[in-house]
Amino acid sequence: FFALTITIAATAQGGYTIKQYHVSVLVNKDASLDITETIDVYFSESRHGIFRIIPYKYKLSPLKNGTEKADRQLESNGYAQTIIEDIDVQGWKYSVNNKGDYKEIKIGDKKKYVEGNQQYIIRYKLLNAINFFKDKAELYFNVIGDKWDTQIESVNFSVEFYDALPGTPEYFTATGSYGSQQNNTTTQWTGNKIFSGKTNAPLQANEGVTVGIVLPKEFLTQQNYMLRGMKWLLLPCAVLAFMFLVWRRWGKDEKLTITTEFYPPKNVSPSVAGYIIDDALHKRDLTALIPYWGAGGYLQVKETETKALLGLIKNKEYDFIKLKDLPETALTFERTLFNGIFASGDTVALSSLKDVLYTTMAAAKKQLETEVDRGAYYEKHSRGMAVMFFIVGIVTLIVGVVRLIKYWGDPYWLPLALIASGIFIIGFGIFMAKKTPKGNELYEKLAGFKEFIKSVEEDRLAMFLKQDEHYFDKVLPFAIVFDVADTWKD
Repeated sequence: FFALTITIAATAQGGYTIKQYHVSVLVNKDASLDITETIDVYFSESRHGIFRIIPYKYKLSPLKNGTEKADRQLESNGYAQTIIEDIDVQGWKYSVNNKGDYKEIKIGDKKKYVEGNQQYIIRYKLLNAINFFKDKAELYFNVIGDKWDTQIESVNFSVEFYDALPGTPEYFTATGSYGSQQNNTTTQWTGNKIFSGKTNAPLQANEGVTVGIVLPKEFLTQQNYMLRGMKWLLLPCAVLAFMFLVWRRWGKDEKLTITTEFYPPKNVSPSVAGYIIDDALHKRDLTALIPYWGAGGYLQVKETETKALLGLIKNKEYDFIKLKDLPETALTFERTLFNGIFASGDTVALSSLKDVLYTTMAAAKKQLETEVDRGAYYEKHSRGMAVMFFIVGIVTLIVGVVRLIKYWGDPYWLPLALIASGIFIIGFGIFMAKKTPKGNELYEKLAGFKEFIKSVEEDRLAMFLKQDEHYFDKVLPFAIVFDVADTWKD
């Protein structure tokens, strides 16, 4: 029959032997195990203490044909997992960490040495360690694992059940190295409730003791461990409530009335308009300056065509031609981008600007951010809060996804709670930038102008073109930053 071995081990220490090792196991009705280990160690040289590692993840072996598979939870990708909790070491400093498939208990003080006889009492609870089958359950437990690298002179163990087993219990014990079926123990039952025993000879390095006991099907109550940790669902609820309160206090904009506008706001750069309309900086907010300068008579874009292979291949090129310098009133980021384009001359090919635009655009973006700050369109610190919450949300989301993937098959409430919390934080962070009265006034005009661009009729556009033949070109930069350029061109 199939059995999952619960192996208990310790890392190699050297300079010590185990004089006495007592393991007490209490099997509860809910199929949990309360375990107490009392380890009497003799140190032949000074040491800080011992490491105690307890595996909680096990690779499952293929079953033989006709062998019934145990009904266990927390299985995935060929591995089974137990849950180890409530770890305590009496009278010693200790720390607990996850190391791969093990819980590592580091016992001792790094500032102190011990030698001679020392006793360590370790307590913990073990869950999901019982194999359940159709007509029975089974405790298959390595009382002493086979990873100790020193001699264990004497072992005593007891397995106590919450109630007496009916009938004559079916059981076995085994000692020796991995796979051994030898039994070098003396055991006894006390009232069909306590199974105890001791070794008849010392265990050598890498030898252990295994106990197996068959239980009636209904003797233990199988638990649903996947429901453990549902309390973590309170986390995203709390995060949602917290973020809503923060947003309402520091991020919620005033309710605005949007009316149609036929012209862009005066003295407002399309780049600033693009930032204000959606509280974000996009590449298009800066590239829209090209047609903006064209409409203002500062540059001209000329399309040229080159031929190769006897005219079989035609390539199009675009040249930027500088007509005049920007006025002194131009904003800093506008001058940075304009001067960067024409740094090599008054006529430049677009294909030659790849590296120039990369560095120049980066500088212009920072200057645009500074200009928005200087313009006092947003409440102080609100944009900083938006960035902070966005970053915190992304990190939280990534941690949740990594945990979900790494511990796939485990109770998933914590990673799901982290993922949901991250989404809530990101969502509110996006809308955390709160506009000042000045920012709201500009936003109302921009939103009204955007609605006009999206829904303008041909006869209405024709009327505006009669009044100003350059009207289309003047509106195009704003259509670009509003991300409705295709609608405007059509």
